[in-house]
Amino acid sequence: MESNAKEDMGQALKQLARKKPFDKISVSDITAVSGYNRQTFYYHFQDKYELLNWVYYQDIFADLVKGIDFDNWDGHLCRMLVKIQEESYFYQNTIRYAQDSFQEHLFHVTTELFGEAIEALDTREKLSKPDKKFYAGFFAHGACGIVIDWMKRGMKEEPAVFVKFMKGLVLSSEKAAYERYSGNEI
Repeated sequence: MESNAKEDMGQALKQLARKKPFDKISVSDITAVSGYNRQTFYYHFQDKYELLNWVYYQDIFADLVKGIDFDNWDGHLCRMLVKIQEESYFYQNTIRYAQDSFQEHLFHVTTELFGEAIEALDTREKLSKPDKKFYAGFFAHGACGIVIDWMKRGMKEEPAVFVKFMKGLVLSSEKAAYERYSGNEI
């Protein structure tokens, strides 16, 4: 029963997000819909934001990071965006009231990917570790921002088209930035 409690509460949160804004959903609402009491909720989660983080991770980020690298990130991102689009009511509702939770997860994954790409481009080891960290963060913020903007604008573009455009932009701008700031001619 306990192993299903988190899943049940996550489903309750999603169900409630269809009917009311995330900021108006209470722990009492979640427990009433899930059939668990408040004590069980607080055994698993500190608050509804921790539950939201758990749902984000279980639904999209756990699969996103499995086997991801700079060569296949676009396929992983596309699958994540399709999942988000399928449950747009939930993601648009929660991103409106708790954008930081989603953004932190996505930023972590994209920073790692861009760090890997910068390492691969820096064949002559011209960039310092702080420079690499800065560039990875810069590109990760851009990627996160554009994904969140896509979500806020109603997810109108098809994920495959969105990701194809994003990949082209990422590849060309990252390579150009590396060439410019490292003095490396590729």
